[in-house]
Amino acid sequence: MAVLNDEGKNDLKTTQQTWLRFRNQACHWPYPAYQGGTFAGTLSGECFMTKTAIRTIDLVEMLDYLPR
Repeated sequence: MAVLNDEGKNDLKTTQQTWLRFRNQACHWPYPAYQGGTFAGTLSGECFMTKTAIRTIDLVEMLDYLPR
């Protein structure tokens, strides 16, 4: 955030909020599919971890293109 201007900070915040909604919806699918069984929590947790790790890598790569 330190390298972004005010517009960039607002854009990043909005984008992250949208991404979080996407991740939450995408990782919720095991609950109806497995009818709330114990495997649903495992699959959902794995989804959260994987998508968050990928997003972190994306953000780090984007940082490489920002002027400092």
